[in-house]
Amino acid sequence: MRLKVMEEAKMSYCVHCGVKLADYESRCPLCDTEVIDPKRSKESREGYPQDRMDINGKKINKKFLVMLISLALLIPFAVVAVIDLAISRGLTWAFYVFGAGLTIWTFVVLPIFFEGKSSYFYLTADLIVSSVYILILSLLNTSEKWLMAIALPIILSAGLCAYFIIFIVQSKGIGKIGKGGWITIVYSFMPWAVDIAVTHYLTQSFMPVWAWYVSIPLLILGGVLIVASNNITMSEWIRRNLFF
Repeated sequence: MRLKVMEEAKMSYCVHCGVKLADYESRCPLCDTEVIDPKRSKESREGYPQDRMDINGKKINKKFLVMLISLALLIPFAVVAVIDLAISRGLTWAFYVFGAGLTIWTFVVLPIFFEGKSSYFYLTADLIVSSVYILILSLLNTSEKWLMAIALPIILSAGLCAYFIIFIVQSKGIGKIGKGGWITIVYSFMPWAVDIAVTHYLTQSFMPVWAWYVSIPLLILGGVLIVASNNITMSEWIRRNLFF
């Protein structure tokens, strides 16, 4: 036990982050602080291999990745299409798979293939393909009228809110707390969209029922955050407690 304590006493620790250092380390492996200890042995062997492979410089072949993902999404559609043609002599279920695959392709592959585009570009593409998928589902299920009456308005409303959120996030003249307040206010309009769409589908009325109870607290919270962002004392208190 005494020998173990003596060995621990001989160990060096980083003065910056407190990490235990091996004898051969000249810099802290965690924070890269230089180790200066005249009592340490200069003949200590190097603890890391000399030959290191740099993988940061290698780039991913995006064209191959896009082709691979596209092929993976095309296979289910091809399989279902063959089954449809073999059983029903027509395409029915294959359209569901095609719409889902097209949506996934737009969400995942498009940002890879068109890297560096504006966030508005990706959002617009997502909204278009989502709306097209809802239209496909509605045409295949003519009895399910809620797809166009509820699902489509909610998707478009969420997209509109997303446009405002992107604008707020990219604004340089607003602090983090102020951005959080404005984003909360934007979110407060989503319950109205959902409530009005559902209520109109069920009762043919545009009068909201429950959106007040969700929207008003969000509006109050957003207003408080915006006011706090302009008050140094309040903003500093929020930053300390939320680790901003």
